[in-house]
Amino acid sequence: MKNAVSKIMKSFWEKFPRKIPQQPHIRLRCKDSGIDVTARYYTIATNRNAIATDIIRENLTQIKKSEDVEIAYPHTQVLLPEKTK
Repeated sequence: MKNAVSKIMKSFWEKFPRKIPQQPHIRLRCKDSGIDVTARYYTIATNRNAIATDIIRENLTQIKKSEDVEIAYPHTQVLLPEKTK
């Protein structure tokens, strides 16, 4: 996660003042059905949505390279009882 943020943000961070931290902070929270991953980083407000999308894409690309990680998604399955005659 940290590498994905750094890769996408590198060109933006070069233009930032030196006093602004350039390392992302990653937070993990265990949930009942998975893990929440939060990446915090300084960015330019006008580019925030595009940058966030690029970071998510980079993370998904890295996850696809791993053979032992799968992304689950919440879903509901409705099973209707069969009618008896």
